[in-house]
Amino acid sequence: KPDVIHAHWILPQGFTAAIVSKLLGIPVVVTAHAGDVFPLNNFLFRLVSRVALNSAAAITVNSAFTKSAVAKITRKPISVIPMGVDLKLFSSASSAAAAAVRKKFSVKGKLLLFVGRLAEKKGVTYLISAMAAVAKKQPSVKLVIVGDGPERQPLQQQVQMLGLSTSVVFAGSGSNSGLPSYYKAAD
Repeated sequence: KPDVIHAHWILPQGFTAAIVSKLLGIPVVVTAHAGDVFPLNNFLFRLVSRVALNSAAAITVNSAFTKSAVAKITRKPISVIPMGVDLKLFSSASSAAAAAVRKKFSVKGKLLLFVGRLAEKKGVTYLISAMAAVAKKQPSVKLVIVGDGPERQPLQQQVQMLGLSTSVVFAGSGSNSGLPSYYKAAD
């Protein structure tokens, strides 16, 4: 018998864990990651989410922003615990690896970096829009976008429409082991 159930995401995991908790008497920790909070505008989803959260022995969230959203669903205490980073891995890139990234993308000036899933909620469209203003003032600045997702094609079209094809590069998905060189190369 486990001592505790740790459910990541309010729905469906948190709700399912709440049921198991009631049946087996095992306490539940629910961790919300933002993406599971903001789509909860539907009355039924908010009700089920409230049950999941109010049944939890503890609630954690990844940011103060997520905490404010979860606090609208429950009055229970909420702890902010940011997601961890492997510092050894992300500080392991050499200067040569960083130089290779800059060379690969023909970066002559500053390198701006985005790493993440290309989904609407990430707001990459705003980053690209802002890049238009940056490129006018500093044409040597390059934005490298590492990641993939459902918004990739619309974002690539936005880059074309704004005439930013020499300022914005889509690098595709990157493995965790390859990301440190991108971070090291970024300004």
